[in-house]
Amino acid sequence: MNRDEQIREVKSATLLRFNQVWQRNFLSNRNAIERNPGVIGLKNKFRDIPCIVVGAGPSLDKNIKYLKKACGKAVILCCDAALKPLLTHDIIPNFVVVLDPQEEIARFLSNIPQSGITLVVPTIVHPNILELWQEGNILFFNNFRGTFMSESINIAVMGVSGRMGRMILKAVEESESTSLVGVTEVPGHSWIGCDVGKLTLGMRNGVQVSDDPITVFKGADAVIDFTHPEASVNHSVLAAQARTVHVIGTTGFSNSQQKKLSLAAQHAPIIRAGNMSLGVNLLTQITKVVAASLDTNFDIEILETHHNKKIDAPSGTALMLGEAAAEGRKTEIPRGINVVKQGLTQERENGSINFSSMRGGDVVGEHSVNFLGAGERIVLSHVATDRMIFARGAVKAALWGFGKEPAEYNMLDVLGLGSN
Repeated sequence: MNRDEQIREVKSATLLRFNQVWQRNFLSNRNAIERNPGVIGLKNKFRDIPCIVVGAGPSLDKNIKYLKKACGKAVILCCDAALKPLLTHDIIPNFVVVLDPQEEIARFLSNIPQSGITLVVPTIVHPNILELWQEGNILFFNNFRGTFMSESINIAVMGVSGRMGRMILKAVEESESTSLVGVTEVPGHSWIGCDVGKLTLGMRNGVQVSDDPITVFKGADAVIDFTHPEASVNHSVLAAQARTVHVIGTTGFSNSQQKKLSLAAQHAPIIRAGNMSLGVNLLTQITKVVAASLDTNFDIEILETHHNKKIDAPSGTALMLGEAAAEGRKTEIPRGINVVKQGLTQERENGSINFSSMRGGDVVGEHSVNFLGAGERIVLSHVATDRMIFARGAVKAALWGFGKEPAEYNMLDVLGLGSN
């Protein structure tokens, strides 16, 4: 391994170790960042004045007597670990710089006089460090005031050539809060190595289609994944290693695959939903309320219709609605759910939850929840006419998940309707 490869390896290891800490600190500091003028305000302020940069260690002990003579004649800038030794010798630096994002650094800054000392920090510094210092004497490395909301998160799209992949790509490019940094396809795909912007949007965007998800994950803050169950499970492992937000719109997971996703969610935020649209998720909540209000004399039939290319049945959205109905009735899944088969069926159990699926044409997605009682019927329905509602919902989920603690989330959480 040559030197460049070693440097890349160290950078990758650092990213995997601290990525989530950086995200969490940055989001916690955003109000302070917005109010802060940044170090740009110091430009030309110390022109022609010598500057002494002070580190910690044996050399400081050896030369500290000379530093005292420089007070008032030079700008003294020290690292966090050198601050207390300087103050012990009555040397007050002009600036103390903190680089480490970890909370442990607070031990260098606690219980000290701050008069005349400006704290210089990165935007990813631990928020507790900021609380130790007077706000008027803090500067961030860059001038972020007024620009925070324009800062974007880096998003990668898995399975970009698919129907939803293209829609998500378009939604990411349209959003002012996101930047596209990577896209993938399966090895051997004709798109590998091509500029995805030219292929899908008619103009180059500098992002090449890759068959290496590991590389793509390393550069992304969030990954949006509408692929297939096996691929999504593999991607969840990479997301866990990179501490990357993983938005999953894939459906049709087996029980064992869902358990693997749950394990990955212990290390990175996973936002998974059978449907990413606002309307469907509101329908899910309404379904649960209605199911809880009606007794088992009402049968529940969930009817879903999709285009003729959709493979899994019932759809993930239909299952999501069925789970909401079962939750409202306080029954277990999948015991409380039956899938209607073609041909003759036996007499229906009282109050059961059943599914019916239709496939044909180019139907984007239609779902209705039917509560069928004696002499009356309640129908709750949602009709999707544009796949962009799912793509925009996925982007919204990625933005919401940035900086969240590792856990399993869904779109109800994103919309503020869930329990997380």
